[in-house]
Amino acid sequence: MPWSRDWGIFLLGGYRALYGFSAEVACSLIVYISVS
Repeated sequence: MPWSRDWGIFLLGGYRALYGFSAEVACSLIVYISVS
C-alpha cells in the first residue's frame, strides 16, 4: 500500500512543522518576557 506510506510521511511532516512552529512561538515568548 503506497498510499499509507505517503500518508505517514505527510503526518510526520505536519508534526515536524507543528513542533517547529510551537518552538518558535515559545522562543519568541521567552524573548518578549525577558525584554519587557
